[in-house]
Amino acid sequence: MTTSKLTAPLLLGIAGTIGFNVLPILLGYGMPMNFLFVLYAGTMFILSFADRRVLGYATVLAACNPANQQANLSFSFLLAVLTIFKESRAVLRVIRRLGKRRWWWLLLAAFLLIGLSVPFWPSALRSMMTEVKQALSRLGYLVAFPLAVGLTVRTRPDGVRVVSLLCLMSVAFFVVFFFWGQTGMVTYSTIEGSAQIGVEQFIGNIPLNFVRTQVCIILAALTAGTLALGVGIGLKLRAIPLYLASCICVFMVMQLASVGSAFALVGGIGITALGYFGIRLSPRRILLGVIIFAIVGSALFWVTFGSENALSNRINSKFSAGEIDRMVFWEDGFREIWKTPFGVGWSYRAGHSDWQLFLLSYGWPTGLLYIAAAGSLFLSIWRALRRHRTAVYRESITLLLVGLAVLSVYFINSVLDMLSANIGYYETVWALILTSATVVVVTDGAERATRSNGSSPLSFNP
Repeated sequence: MTTSKLTAPLLLGIAGTIGFNVLPILLGYGMPMNFLFVLYAGTMFILSFADRRVLGYATVLAACNPANQQANLSFSFLLAVLTIFKESRAVLRVIRRLGKRRWWWLLLAAFLLIGLSVPFWPSALRSMMTEVKQALSRLGYLVAFPLAVGLTVRTRPDGVRVVSLLCLMSVAFFVVFFFWGQTGMVTYSTIEGSAQIGVEQFIGNIPLNFVRTQVCIILAALTAGTLALGVGIGLKLRAIPLYLASCICVFMVMQLASVGSAFALVGGIGITALGYFGIRLSPRRILLGVIIFAIVGSALFWVTFGSENALSNRINSKFSAGEIDRMVFWEDGFREIWKTPFGVGWSYRAGHSDWQLFLLSYGWPTGLLYIAAAGSLFLSIWRALRRHRTAVYRESITLLLVGLAVLSVYFINSVLDMLSANIGYYETVWALILTSATVVVVTDGAERATRSNGSSPLSFNP
């Protein structure tokens, strides 16, 4: 029997994952953290025999581990592989359910077609191994993660709970590092080959990257995601931390002054509002949505244009100059992409867009399939919102709104910036999107199967 109730093993697993995510502050990177991961993963594996959700929750929540910032293979990816191994008997059933959605097959095809670019990667063995790990952590992760979630997180309340925990834990890390971290500097290469200085915030042995073009995308995505969660949950006490987290993320975006992320955030909230109001809800919930979106929209407009802050100053300076600096970057990126149809391996040397980056790194076939997969996933979530119209599917609506909100922000902002340059931020954003979409796909498939068998939906237990 599949249950959504909290059990002692699951609570231990959640507490252990929170502790594991905090420990890099003390241990930093390297062998001590890797050794601790082996102990942690083994503990989660044992606990999962008492409650299979333990590994699923661990896989999702480990996406925001600060140590992922410097990893070539993230802890979340390794946990996803471990989960698939442990639940291997049910893998085909989950694949059949995910296989009914075009976006998963497109992600799988994009990952497999990376092989076309391998002959053009650096030939040195060490560099080649780094490229393999980079490919696994980006496109390989997007294939394995939905399988791990589909095998373990099998109820909608669990989906809402784990997505809420990931959002709140991610925001908590950013708040702590933003307000109490020690500022440091990091150099990174621009398209022209020159070095620029970015900002890192240190606590203990771990920095968080606060380079504007990376961190503001995830902050905008978390703003939209927590707001969607709050709207979906409604007027309940447990929604208050989500609204508060959304407000804090908006404040940080304003302070870091990313114009692209600010416009992506507004666009994402607008698209989510359209999806929300397209659902036949009760007058009370529609009124609640109107009030919340009106307050958020008015507040965003005022803090951006009606007050003196870093973001409004940057927007005014950009538009007064009448220049769009990204045009130069895009032109350079497209020139390089045209020269390298099969890719050159993971590279930041041209373009200023995630879409361009995948085309340049892994070639036209993989890059186009990656873009098509994101578009297909967006349409799949949008259509699913049309189907889940009654109060029976309240948790599904909440999850779909989260997926729509975060994916919309990522889709828009990736035209302008490169989230995938930071594995930790990239995997957190995709974990929010894919958890929301996968839980709805798997639970819908389970209900259809049980209805056809004439049994209760709660009896689903592959």
